[in-house]
Formats: sequence, structure tokens, C-alpha cells
Amino acid sequence: MRTKKIELSSEKAAKLLLDRDTNYFRSIKFHFIADHCGFRKGKVHCLLSTTSAGKSTLTRSILNQALNGSVVTYYSTEETLRDSETFYAESGMTQTQQNNLGFLHEHDFTDILFDDYKKWIDEVFAEVVYFGSDLLIIDNITTSKFYDPYPTKQGHISAYLAEQAANHEIPVFIVLHTAKGVSQSQSQIIGPDDVRGAKALANTAEYFYILTKWVNTTAIGSQVINTFIQVAKSRLHKNSNKWYLLHYDCERNKYTQSIETSFEAVKTAFKNREKF
Repeated sequence: MRTKKIELSSEKAAKLLLDRDTNYFRSIKFHFIADHCGFRKGKVHCLLSTTSAGKSTLTRSILNQALNGSVVTYYSTEETLRDSETFYAESGMTQTQQNNLGFLHEHDFTDILFDDYKKWIDEVFAEVVYFGSDLLIIDNITTSKFYDPYPTKQGHISAYLAEQAANHEIPVFIVLHTAKGVSQSQSQIIGPDDVRGAKALANTAEYFYILTKWVNTTAIGSQVINTFIQVAKSRLHKNSNKWYLLHYDCERNKYTQSIETSFEAVKTAFKNREKF
């Protein structure tokens, strides 16, 4: 029997709503995350953007804040441990933050066949359990050998990732590339359907963010870079389709904050952007 009934006692309803509105990652100061009470336990969160737009920089910036009070497993398919250590040295990572970070690289999983996605996911979550992590970050799944661009296989991968996130009751934050040919200069603002390969992760993730980065010329002729985050999906909360302007610290090479902004400001930046 697979069919289940919904049973909501007043106590259970109160507990569910309290859990929804409890922020388990108070150290993360980015409003596009804090406005839905932080990363949600057992849920999948995705970040989409084009190549070189700043996805990994934003991801490391989120990681840097999350490590102030939370234990994180960071799975990398691109940057090596040495690359990451260079960034962390530049950003001023404390000893406490270092102790809270568990680093995995795809090269550590060479013994698993590319089509054995269940074994891969199981072993990643085994590392999460071993390290006692509160959050799993996968950067970047679309460059992983286990990522399959075809709908059926990707659907299975997405479903199994979501299942394991729920089973372990930890949030999973996944970074995604856009498809080939998608650019910040195209005639439409980037959307969830622009993900590389099939759309399974975009469809199944409970929280979905899109990073856009445009160069604008001011009235006096100088150029500024405007980086926005759109919350394209926020399933259990009310900040879906809100936009946030990211603030960047050039000296430490990291984003520090995001402030909610109007869609009119986004449209103006989009209309007046430089096209390359």
C-alpha cells in the first residue's frame, strides 16, 4: 500500500509551520536565502547561471558564511582543493570555519562507473554522515561525469538526490551551468528552462535561484557591474520571483550581501546593459 492519508493534528500542524519558519542557517546573511528562513532541511536548492558569471564565487561566499556555526560538505567537480584553499586564504577563513568544512573532489570517486549514479550519491551522503554535515554543496553538477543530459536518466538522478536529502534531513545546494548558446546578452532574461541538458533538476528543486550579471554605463560614462539574483522558485515560502542586488567585496573576492530590489530596476539594467 503506497497511498497515504494526510493526518494533521493541531500539534502536528503547529510543528510543521514552526519548522517551516525556523532559520537553521542564521549565519547566512544573503537575503535571497534568509527571506525563506535559510536553507531548508531535506530540500534541494539550485543556482543557475552562465559560464564565468560568478556562480562559484557566490557559492564560496555562501559557504564562507554558512561555516560560522554549521558543518558543510563541499563537493567540487572543477576546482581542486588547492584552488579552493587559495580563495579561502584570500577571503580570510578562520580556523573554526576550516574545521567545519569537509572537501570532496570528483577525482576521489574514480572507482565508481559514470552510470552508477546511486552508488555515487550514496557514497557522497556517507561522507556527509561521517563528517556530521548540516549542508551539502555540489559545485558543479552539470560538469560532473555522473550528470546525464537526457531526461529519463536525469529524472532518476534528480529524484534520488531529493530522496536522500529528505532521508538525511539536510539541505542540498546544487550549482548548474546554462545550456550552450545561452548568454547574458541574449534578448530574454535567463530562466530555469535555460539549464544545460534536461530540466529535471529545475523542475524538482524546491528552491531555484538564477544569477544574472550585466555591465551598465552610468550617466557620466563610467561602467558598473550589476549582479542580480532572481528567486525563480521558493516552494514553501513567499519570496518566489523576487529579485536581489548582490554586493561584491573586490579586496576579498567575495559577495557579502544581497538586497531586495524592484523588477523595474532589473528591467532598466537589462535594457541598458552592454552586449558582448
